[in-house]
Amino acid sequence: MAGMFRRNGKGKGKKKGVYQAKYYVNGKPKYVSLRTRREDVAKKRLAKLEHTLEETGNPDRSHTPLKAFRETYETHIRNTHGGSAAGSGGNRPPRKTAGNELSRLRQFFDEWLEKRHSEVRTLEAVTPAVISQFLAKKQRDGRKSRTMNHYRAAFHTMFAFAIKRCGFISPDKRFPNPVAAIDRAPEQSPEIRYLERGDIDDQLKAIQELIRSREDELGKLPPKDVASPKAGRIRADIRKSKQTLAVVAVYIYAGLRREEALWLTPKDVDLRKRMLIVRAKTVDGEYWQPKTRRNRAVPISTSLLARLRDYSPSEGSTWYFPSPEGKRWHPDNWSHYLAEINKEAGLLWTCLDFRHTFGSHLAQKGVSLYQIATLMGNSPDICRKHYAQLVPERMRDTVEFGFEGDEQGPAAGRDGKVIRLDDYRTPPASGTR
Repeated sequence: MAGMFRRNGKGKGKKKGVYQAKYYVNGKPKYVSLRTRREDVAKKRLAKLEHTLEETGNPDRSHTPLKAFRETYETHIRNTHGGSAAGSGGNRPPRKTAGNELSRLRQFFDEWLEKRHSEVRTLEAVTPAVISQFLAKKQRDGRKSRTMNHYRAAFHTMFAFAIKRCGFISPDKRFPNPVAAIDRAPEQSPEIRYLERGDIDDQLKAIQELIRSREDELGKLPPKDVASPKAGRIRADIRKSKQTLAVVAVYIYAGLRREEALWLTPKDVDLRKRMLIVRAKTVDGEYWQPKTRRNRAVPISTSLLARLRDYSPSEGSTWYFPSPEGKRWHPDNWSHYLAEINKEAGLLWTCLDFRHTFGSHLAQKGVSLYQIATLMGNSPDICRKHYAQLVPERMRDTVEFGFEGDEQGPAAGRDGKVIRLDDYRTPPASGTR
């Protein structure tokens, strides 16, 4: 679409008052003289210019077939987000990122565009209005603001890829990336749940009771059934329950993320030096790295050490916490198993609650947020967002001035004398209040 304006130069030059046409090529303005000072003639010539641009193809307009673009972009995600190549050098995001991105795209393309906007055949037709309608539907379905912003970020990244790799040009010049026209959803402060000391005891006790019940069941079997398949299943359940007790202890007393604990290998757990190592690794050709792409070491506390000494992985196992089949636990499968145990015990705690327990109790103990962030593999800003509200109770003494008569007692100087504010107060000048 071209625009028209009248040239108003100074003096009596030949170009003064002549109408000009303006249009864009690859985002840059182009000017063409319509060679007339008459408005009616200029409009006719502008219409002819627009028709010519439509026929020859305006370089400022892109045409990106939706199906082909989707295939290209999804291949890009699989190749760059958590691929299994060992030579990635630690530059790839975690594998979970790829699954999340692809899931959001499938929901948008398959569940929304094909069913609600079947007329959309090019990426240029995916307007902010179309995306906003999709987000509004997700919000009505009960999605939280944070999830809505994850969808928005996924679409923004998709269009950024289209602009850089596929020559996409937004039809709306105000927003080169169409998603920029959509505001972020306001997020509420996160609700942090964590276990108090009694809750920790109840959680660990629930798993211990399960172990004891299975051991009692095994002990009641007649001698002839000791080697039976039933006895084998009971022993497998006991090993699984003991492992669960150790994993939960790692989450509570070391603050590891759910996937971090399940990716531990025997080399990552050093009971002699009392250290857990969370680091990037390639196992059986599959590459993994921590969520924040930073390796870290977490000291093993006395409480955790006692739990880990009561547990030992299967001999020759690749993983420190292997699944019953000897492979790495899938995080969702492990969470489902934990939920079943807690449901029987009337508990609702999750892996995230265990992780927050670690950070919350350290914050209440007076550990700096920077140290907590280092131990948990978070940024200080994230820890401040989650745990800062737990610190003030421990900082009550910090805000006391120490004046004489305060509950905390007077403040003392370097020589031990009480520092009084009156000693440094300048007397008022005469005649003033």
